[in-house]
Amino acid sequence: MALASGNAHAQGAAISPIPEAIWTIMAGKSWHPNRGCPARADLRLVRAPFVDFAGARRTGSLIVADQVAGEVLEIFTELADQGYRIERMELIDAYDGNDFVSIEANNTSAFNCRATTGAKTLSQHGLGLAIDVNPLINPYVDKSGTSHPKSKPFDTAKERKTSKAPGMIQDNGIVVKAFAKRGWKWGGNWTSLKDYQHFSKSGK
Repeated sequence: MALASGNAHAQGAAISPIPEAIWTIMAGKSWHPNRGCPARADLRLVRAPFVDFAGARRTGSLIVADQVAGEVLEIFTELADQGYRIERMELIDAYDGNDFVSIEANNTSAFNCRATTGAKTLSQHGLGLAIDVNPLINPYVDKSGTSHPKSKPFDTAKERKTSKAPGMIQDNGIVVKAFAKRGWKWGGNWTSLKDYQHFSKSGK
């Protein structure tokens, strides 16, 4: 089964259990048996609309926890209806579960059963409760900066305020508002570091 975001004529928005073909691909990539990952029954495949950088309306794929699947579909439907641009929305298994490679592709993704950056505990992505949106232009930035060279034009508050890059997430902008309306929190509001791509239910 293809994992790509599809095209402008892709099937419509929907929420479903994880199909067998996708579950098979996830094994050893985004899902691992000994990391405390959620069970298959606790995850959902969300087929969500988005507007790509060329302005075409498409349907992408995200895997999230069952408990937030409805909210996720609402959020991305709202963003698509407002014309917010997303470059691509593919399951991270299309990148062998490699977060760095997915970011380099500016891929919007959700579930990936991995540890938190710089720690050993399971991340909110590993619980299906976090989403990274246009991560290359909305980078993770700590005291050493960003680890992605293509993200450097977007890693300071001043640069971000004046940038006209499509898909830029701004403080109190439409993306932050759409997530906040459903109780999600933005990593761009963190103080010790900034994770401009990151939205989560817990705020972590």
